[in-house]
Amino acid sequence: MEFLAWDLELILTKLQPLKENALPAWGNFSAQRMVEHLNDGLRMSMGEITFPLEVPEEKLSKNKLFLHSENPFPKDLSVNFVKPETKLRNEELELAIDELTESILRFEAFYEDEPNAHFQHPHFGNLNHGDWTQLHRKHFHHHFLQFGL
Repeated sequence: MEFLAWDLELILTKLQPLKENALPAWGNFSAQRMVEHLNDGLRMSMGEITFPLEVPEEKLSKNKLFLHSENPFPKDLSVNFVKPETKLRNEELELAIDELTESILRFEAFYEDEPNAHFQHPHFGNLNHGDWTQLHRKHFHHHFLQFGL
């Protein structure tokens, strides 16, 4: 499967038709919560927010193989560290997209300055820039399909 290219202009083009009242094909995120959720993943990839490991260490190599595979995330994937009822940070969807844009730019700048940095993901363990980029591509693709983008 071809996942979304990691390109800010493409990501913003894909988000352009998203409306506040858009309903997901699965799951219970609102459009704005989905965008803020993607931003949370970016913040995790720069060490700004952290979560404990949720899988046994012996599963990490298998999980990382999945991360780098062409297999998509399952539609109704549920993980303990994601809470759909999390309060929204932004007053409206447009501001959430602005926040996401800033985080994508900061992500790229961060790893340009710190190419050897790595941060823990609760299901994939310690990830470097390449791993995180793959995760974001797969993750954005998953949620864009969720909202028909």
